[in-house]
Amino acid sequence: MKKTVSAVCAAILALMLLVPCFGSAEEYYTPGRIAVPETGLPFSMKTEQGSGELEYEAVLDGSFMEQLEVEFEKDGVEYEVLYDILGNVVRVEYENGDSEIYYNGTTWTDANGNPTTGPDLSFMKKYYNDFKLEPQEIYKNNTLGVVGLSLREMNKNLTDKWYHILPVDLTKEGTFRYKLVSGNLFYMGYCDVTIADGKVTVDYSIPEGVTLHEDQQCLAWFTALDEITTAFLNNPVSDFRFGQPADIQKDLGGKDVALMFICNRISFMLPLAGSYYYPKRFYYNNPDLKAYRKELTALLDKMN
Repeated sequence: MKKTVSAVCAAILALMLLVPCFGSAEEYYTPGRIAVPETGLPFSMKTEQGSGELEYEAVLDGSFMEQLEVEFEKDGVEYEVLYDILGNVVRVEYENGDSEIYYNGTTWTDANGNPTTGPDLSFMKKYYNDFKLEPQEIYKNNTLGVVGLSLREMNKNLTDKWYHILPVDLTKEGTFRYKLVSGNLFYMGYCDVTIADGKVTVDYSIPEGVTLHEDQQCLAWFTALDEITTAFLNNPVSDFRFGQPADIQKDLGGKDVALMFICNRISFMLPLAGSYYYPKRFYYNNPDLKAYRKELTALLDKMN
């Protein structure tokens, strides 16, 4: 009997060594995704791609791809189909030999403007979906943080990185949205800070087309400026987690104001993959941001 029990125990131990314990692996936070991010970077261009029977002409205006024209020609038949950014057909020119007919988004007409019947265009949507705009710029392994007060400007001896810290009033309940900035260059999504029932929870969202380095996400809270060290900023690691509430009394010392720090890692290309959008540029000395930082500084003074 003892030998049987020992054998069973040995088998269970072997299985435990082979199979990792449930929950032991790091569970990374998955942020929300924004289908249409903020835009505003001045940009206008036409780009042509293709050769032979398939041609593309993308029209970018007002910082996003406004239209895409797909030309397809085979066996003497030519289609010129203009789509909007949502993939809706805006205009069509169809040529078959010496005959041309046109589509204005609602009706087909011949060269004299008389109503007529046009061809099935459904097969052209495949070519629209296959189009890929070549990236103009690629940004690898960029920091993503909250827009706030620059630690570099507050204390040059602390860090030379463009990290921001955000004073948060923990006495006001509700959900408050703050913008995120990538590499001190582009607005890139936002974070939501929810304060309720003595707890504070931080979630964030980033645009579609941005690659998140899941194992490099850091959310930290500080109750005083002198808690932030150069050693921490060189290797931002924290026990706080996105999507998980922190207790204001236990974790943040019951403070009325605490400092939130975010340092995540992302990679992206411009325009953003799949959406052709350009994120809005971030300018630290923008007049609106100066007024915003003045409010944050007043909140920071309440900590002292």
